[in-house]
Amino acid sequence: MRHKKITIASLIILTAVIVVSPDSPLMAKGNIYAVGCIDNYPYEYINDAGIASGFSVELINEIAKELDMNCRVELVPYERFIYLKNNPDADIILGMIRGDPDKEYSFFRTNVKIHFSIFSNSNSVISSINDLHKLKILIAAHENIAHPILNELNKFLKFKSLILNDEVNAFTFLKRKECDAVFMSGPSAREIIENQNLIGVKEIPVNIGFFDYGFGVRKNRYEIYRALTQGYDKVFSNSRYSEIYSKWFIGKSENRFLSETGIYVSAGIFSILIFILFILINSFILRRRIKEKTEELHLSMSELNKTQIQLKESEKRFKRIFNKSPSGLMILNSSGRVILFNEAIVDIFGVENPDEILNLDVLNSPVSTEWFKTRLNNYRNVNLELKFDFEVIRKTGYYSTSKTGMMILGLIIIPVEINSGSPEQGYLCQISDNTKERKLLEEIKHNKRKLELIFESVKDGLWEWNLVTDKVRYNRKFFSFLGYKMESFPDDISTLLGFVHENERDSVKNELYEKVLNGRSFNIEYRMMMSNGKIISMRSRGETIEWDAGLKPLRVIGIQTEITIQRDIYTRINLFNNDQENTNTASLVQYNDNILEGRTILIVDDNYLIYLHISELLKKHKTKSLYASSGIEAIDLVKKRDDISLILLDHYMPELDGVSALREIRKINNSIPVVIQTGQTNESVNDRFFMEGFNGVLGKPVEENLLIETICSILESVFYKKN
Repeated sequence: MRHKKITIASLIILTAVIVVSPDSPLMAKGNIYAVGCIDNYPYEYINDAGIASGFSVELINEIAKELDMNCRVELVPYERFIYLKNNPDADIILGMIRGDPDKEYSFFRTNVKIHFSIFSNSNSVISSINDLHKLKILIAAHENIAHPILNELNKFLKFKSLILNDEVNAFTFLKRKECDAVFMSGPSAREIIENQNLIGVKEIPVNIGFFDYGFGVRKNRYEIYRALTQGYDKVFSNSRYSEIYSKWFIGKSENRFLSETGIYVSAGIFSILIFILFILINSFILRRRIKEKTEELHLSMSELNKTQIQLKESEKRFKRIFNKSPSGLMILNSSGRVILFNEAIVDIFGVENPDEILNLDVLNSPVSTEWFKTRLNNYRNVNLELKFDFEVIRKTGYYSTSKTGMMILGLIIIPVEINSGSPEQGYLCQISDNTKERKLLEEIKHNKRKLELIFESVKDGLWEWNLVTDKVRYNRKFFSFLGYKMESFPDDISTLLGFVHENERDSVKNELYEKVLNGRSFNIEYRMMMSNGKIISMRSRGETIEWDAGLKPLRVIGIQTEITIQRDIYTRINLFNNDQENTNTASLVQYNDNILEGRTILIVDDNYLIYLHISELLKKHKTKSLYASSGIEAIDLVKKRDDISLILLDHYMPELDGVSALREIRKINNSIPVVIQTGQTNESVNDRFFMEGFNGVLGKPVEENLLIETICSILESVFYKKN
């Protein structure tokens, strides 16, 4: 009876081995239809030749080859993949994470594990996985991988999620603070950080673990699942798996290790199958676990080595920055002795033997004061300037120096921890030689005093108007040639206006305020009464010398000169030419009514004040103005607008000069008239401008009557040709 039971058991085992064997006649040759995503590199993707490639594609084809089955692989975009995945004809999906709650497919392992890590900004307070609660986390992985991983994370974390199929640009989102942390493949992230030399990114010291990556086999395809298992074991045992894995994930040295391990494991499996199925299963599981732990240990060792390398590189960078800093840097221990210094310290203090600086007692140096010692003993910040006498250093023999005389020393000392985690206190010292800066400040003060002397000694009346405080500073000459004392009058603009003849006071005030508040220069003539009752003619000339960021005038300076004799001469000349001037004025009135009204003129000049001046002149004739600060802006306006009647174009501008700008404008609009403004006006220069295609030439600074007459004549000519 006992022999019969043993015989029956042996037949059952033999029958099972024959049935599940891929070489068994019971396993008929068939077809496998596998679908995957087109861009899940390096697992499955379309290469540059348009052929399906990647680890999963090569592995499934190799398994099908061992099974003598036909395998059709179709890689499509993710949206199409979702559709084909639900198609009953699909047997296998390439790309599935263990634990994916898919009801249609069962997970089939491929011995590929994806190690994910968490990264955040260096100044982030995130230090553990619990800190991710309710934060915004970016999962940088293909959608086919990201969604199952998101489901796993949501089991123990509640957070806002983003999915990005672009590992390279994941850290851009982190830098822009569009997310709080990035969850992605650890090795890939470290490679990106190293290649792009990213600064300000840290890896959270949390071991998330590994996610198994494999195939998904439709649950009702039991024969295919069993066949895949047998085919996979055969591929794994004949070293083809190692070759495929090495090609896509690891180097040749690891490939040799996997080959030997694969042969050894396969030999063990076949040996154990001869004796007992129970021992085979337990041994296989044990070896798989050992291999997983070995891979984890290998990854941990690799990460540790990378961390050590990065630490050494960081230390080298710190030393380079420390040594090459233009400011002198020293680190002192708690007793005030030097333990580290850079090259600038040697230059600043003229150190002849740098070894003398190490362990030098700064706290009790010959130039230290009691205040300085007390401050350092209490670990307080120090920020001061002091005189450093090299003669004292030489006499006391504090250290050997090549410098002599006195130096103005800038000193900043900050208490710090010398070693991270150590209770020992120390000091970081920043030292600079401020001698030149101090001399420069003294020169500035001296020049300021000289300017004050010039202001008071000039022969004309000077005045400076602060528009912010509305105060006016007058020199003594302003009052002395009128016969008054400076101390008798207030320091505001009413003093100047009070001396103006009462018949001209309002007009002078209006003109002065209008030009000053618009940032324009002024030249105003008026009469004043001296202290002896004599009436004299005066001229005030001046301009704005300071503006704020919005081009609002802040400070104005003016000079007042007596012109009584010149006024008498001009009066006689004006009487002589009165008839001719009336004729010219009548001509301009005709232009105003018929040509200028309602026109739009583009003024192109890099000096905004010139635009303000010309626009005010044109406004009197009911003409609209547009402004462009460069030739490039003018070209853009000509492209966008069709209501520009004429362009006033400056000759010298940055980026694009007036002649170059004209050539580009003519490509867009060949009919619009353009007048150039230049400081160089003579017959040969004007001829060159006309040959370039300009319709007119105006000098700088422009005179109002000539400006209006030139614009009117050009517009009248254009209007005549059109009609």
